[in-house]
Amino acid sequence: LAISGNKIVVSTDPYLYILNSDSGSTISKTSITSIFKPILTKNNIFLITKDNLLVCLDFNSGKPIYSLNIGEEIANYLNNKKKFINVKYFSILNGNLFVFLSNSYFVEFSVAGKIINVGKLPKKIESLPIFAENTIIYTNKKNQLIISN
Repeated sequence: LAISGNKIVVSTDPYLYILNSDSGSTISKTSITSIFKPILTKNNIFLITKDNLLVCLDFNSGKPIYSLNIGEEIANYLNNKKKFINVKYFSILNGNLFVFLSNSYFVEFSVAGKIINVGKLPKKIESLPIFAENTIIYTNKKNQLIISN
């Protein structure tokens, strides 16, 4: 469930609904399931499917703008073979999408769906990250607080 203005976005299995919060009417119903809470911007809805697709939908109509296989995009960016990935979290920060993987890597995408950077955190991420003044704060498997710039 995500709310922006007079719209409510509800992700169920197997549909994503965009509802008018004033009338309760359905604006859009799309056959897609998000494994995380959708991220809303003024114009877009971003979500990640169980097949590791990064999907961008038009916020007003619910129609797809793009759908990218995250594993393939990483392989193309790094110029190597596609590997299995496990998405742990995703977030929007400074206008870009950050996809955090369970192996401590992260992928930074522009909202247009292009990879900007692939990086590695100093420790595996175990908690929902917190962002503050160009710093990422999270806990690792040993429940230790990690502060990374």
